[in-house]
Amino acid sequence: MNSLIIDGVCTIKILNKDYETEFKDIEKTFPEYKDTATTFVLGGFGAYGNPSSFHNALVKKLREKALNKVKQIFREYLQNKRPENYGDYKIECLFDRMMHRHIKQVPSAETAHRDVTPGKLLKEKDDDILFGGWINLSKHDQYFIGLPGSHLEFKNTYEVSKAHIGFCKLDIKSDEYKEYQKNKKKFVVKPGHIIIFPQHLLHEVLANKSENEQFRLFTGWRLTLSNTVLFNNKEETIDDLDVPYIPSGQVPSIFSKMHIMFKNKEFYWIGKDKPIEKGTLLEWWDKNININIPFNRNMSSLKDYNLGYEIYTQNQKKFMMTLHKLF
Repeated sequence: MNSLIIDGVCTIKILNKDYETEFKDIEKTFPEYKDTATTFVLGGFGAYGNPSSFHNALVKKLREKALNKVKQIFREYLQNKRPENYGDYKIECLFDRMMHRHIKQVPSAETAHRDVTPGKLLKEKDDDILFGGWINLSKHDQYFIGLPGSHLEFKNTYEVSKAHIGFCKLDIKSDEYKEYQKNKKKFVVKPGHIIIFPQHLLHEVLANKSENEQFRLFTGWRLTLSNTVLFNNKEETIDDLDVPYIPSGQVPSIFSKMHIMFKNKEFYWIGKDKPIEKGTLLEWWDKNININIPFNRNMSSLKDYNLGYEIYTQNQKKFMMTLHKLF
């Protein structure tokens, strides 16, 4: 527990098995894709942006499992950080992405950065503290690179948002960046474990080839004094099975702006180690995406597409819309 308070990083076991097979099975249920689809998102990072990836039965189950396991971690955190009123805080489960990274797939290198929820969504009196992380659903270890203690200069996410916004990268010429490079640490996330860290902790994604398939469910947690959910369109997102905002305030896409330059130009969809996965952006679209969906890097809701999919039960919706008591 002290690791989350002092270092800003905590890992705990929450699952007793890997979910690789269930992950692959749930991919086959995505109605936005053809039955013959082989890649569901472009770019080395491998995090999905299609609506059904946020609303399927597997992620619903895993979010509930995760919350039940991490509650005690956050109770202890609040008792240490907010001893005067820790009992008043609640926790909200936020939407975040599924990730499937193929063997030899290489994510783009990211400069050390903070993820910051936009200040317009926050109120000082709510004392929101937002945490990121992921569940390792694979059979193999995964890794997180970050700077221990780099969260401590801020009291809460509202305070961070006054100094930074969104995906906030360090200036590579700054002293802060030099300190980061000197003192950053690699943390192991074992199979079945979840990693939790304040979203504004300095961290990065390394451009290393994956030697094994990697499966994750990214997670977002909000500790708050508020009585309302963070994003005011959350209920509509659930009802329409839409693509949600992720905790940093971004809307996930299925390919980047950069990919537009390959609309009619060949490129490797996964990597040069899989040469068969090669062609133009339009050819990738034609091979993988349901023909009734208009060409766009940001998908709309399953309601808009008139694609049938499993809706939320009352309890599942209540789980996502509730600010859960911790004490």
